[in-house]
Amino acid sequence: MKRFLPGLTAALLVVGFGAYWVVADWSPGDGHKMHFPQLPDETGWAVNATQPLILADDFMCTETGWIKDIHFWGAWKNGVEGQIQQFVLSLHSDIPASQSSTGYSMPGETLAEWYVDTWNTVPIDPPTMEGWYDPLTGEVIPNDHTPYFQYNIILPEAEWFPQDSGTIYWLNISATVADPTVTQWGWKSSVDHWNDDAVWAEWGTLSWMEMYEPDVVDTLVNDFNIFMAFDGTFQGGGGGGAYGDGWYYYPASDWWNIWFYDHPMSYDRWKEVLLQFEIDLMDPGSTGWIDIAVNWSTDVWTDSSMPPLPGNDQFIGRGIVYSGPVMPGIYGYTWDILEYNPEWVSVDVRGNNFMIPNGAITHICSRRNPVSMDLSFVITGGVSVPDTCNFYKSPYLDYVPQGMPDFDMKQLASWTDANGRWSHDGPAALANCLWWFDSKFEPSPVDPRPFYPGPGN
Repeated sequence: MKRFLPGLTAALLVVGFGAYWVVADWSPGDGHKMHFPQLPDETGWAVNATQPLILADDFMCTETGWIKDIHFWGAWKNGVEGQIQQFVLSLHSDIPASQSSTGYSMPGETLAEWYVDTWNTVPIDPPTMEGWYDPLTGEVIPNDHTPYFQYNIILPEAEWFPQDSGTIYWLNISATVADPTVTQWGWKSSVDHWNDDAVWAEWGTLSWMEMYEPDVVDTLVNDFNIFMAFDGTFQGGGGGGAYGDGWYYYPASDWWNIWFYDHPMSYDRWKEVLLQFEIDLMDPGSTGWIDIAVNWSTDVWTDSSMPPLPGNDQFIGRGIVYSGPVMPGIYGYTWDILEYNPEWVSVDVRGNNFMIPNGAITHICSRRNPVSMDLSFVITGGVSVPDTCNFYKSPYLDYVPQGMPDFDMKQLASWTDANGRWSHDGPAALANCLWWFDSKFEPSPVDPRPFYPGPGN
């Protein structure tokens, strides 16, 4: 059942989805009535939109007239399909960031709401894995599932919504599933980005929160070991995943370095390095000295085939984590490289009479700035009976907040003759015009439409 606030006539239309139903899919290249279709990202995310979660994204109308079809894409957590009992869709006005108390844009007044239990589903099996993201819990599961689905909702004529070219609206979607403890459904993210980020909220509060692409933290862990004699000569060592021969001697600085590949150099990411190691004396009867540091290639060095080996010291950044006498024990240090994400990182040591039998370097690559997230959907003018009204009177708050078709009394598909031609109700059209004039010249306009509590009330 739909709750629709049209402002087109004095009557409020409340019509079930059981009648006048048409099923049609949408394909790229088909028509639409929005800025551009926001197509699904096949390496992106299914964002949890299972009740009580609601997701919303904004779009701009590019053609005045009726919204007749709504198409969107979604998937199931872990690829386990459940039963969707209904989709709750709603259309909202736009609260731009400049007028929002949150600092970002979000849905405003509810213009239409649909409770949908009939749709056409098209399964899609891409060649790549996709992730699952729950903005409420923060759960992020890369490579969670493969198949996703296109959902095609064709509105019966009494459910159409008139939109105005150049106006920004918000589409909200939430799915009610049979057993959300077992299966959860998500609205798929889009490869196409327009205007502001999508938002999410919970039923009952509708405290809208801006959404970004989840930061998939890339973490690499490499083990290492090294043994240095009392006279400072290298006795051996190595590391898992180390470059080349492992430890390299830099004669200009007397450091021994072991290099590990990190990720491609990027200013959009930064690096956290965690160094953990066990240290002891090679000769327990003598003292020892150790300097230990984290090294990294500078942003000038972007050679992914090799690190800056001896002779390329000018391309190395260094952070000393300990300098002093060898004190047997287990240690841990963290060093952040904030300016960029380096191509290579290394463990550097120098000194005498020490050994590190067990050590690990963990390098964590994180996104510096949030990346916009939009959701995948298409708004169209439909495949049903075309809208022949080419002119709509301007909206006014009192009784016509959505405007009014000019002498066009198309309300239901049954208002046509045997040849499919529309009939026109002159007295009703005249009454509509009087309502419109009353609204236009009303000195103290008040929205007279009934209040229908939605999920946020």
